Amino acid sequence: MIWPYIMWIVVCVLNYTPRVRIDNGPKNRAIWLFYWTTLILYLCETLVKLLSVLLDVTYDIAPVIQKQFPDDSSKGLIAILSGLRLAFHSRLFLFFWNKLFHGDKDLFSVSYSNLERERETMSNYQGVRTSADEADNN
Repeated sequence: MIWPYIMWIVVCVLNYTPRVRIDNGPKNRAIWLFYWTTLILYLCETLVKLLSVLLDVTYDIAPVIQKQFPDDSSKGLIAILSGLRLAFHSRLFLFFWNKLFHGDKDLFSVSYSNLERERETMSNYQGVRTSADEADNN
């Protein structure tokens, strides 16, 4: 039960840690390797945990859908708790995913729509067409 608290601390520390760029020198390369290895491992861990929770939610919700519970209040409680667990793990996964690609930003203060607009602006600047651009032209 300590895992969510540790993950909360890791997310807070990583959110305010600027992206480490590789420069000359063995000390900076070691820090760069440690930063990116940590980030990728936590991303993989949260992905596996999210998939595990998704399967667990499916397993927990199946009896509710099949009406195997005699008490209606337990149905609602199971649905709410399953939804909260799924939301928590999906937000963790999205945090690490965004940190991987937008590591220079404080992800607590930047909304997801701003990150999407920035991605579209960069792809338009680089001459790459996005699917939204293609849909506008059709």
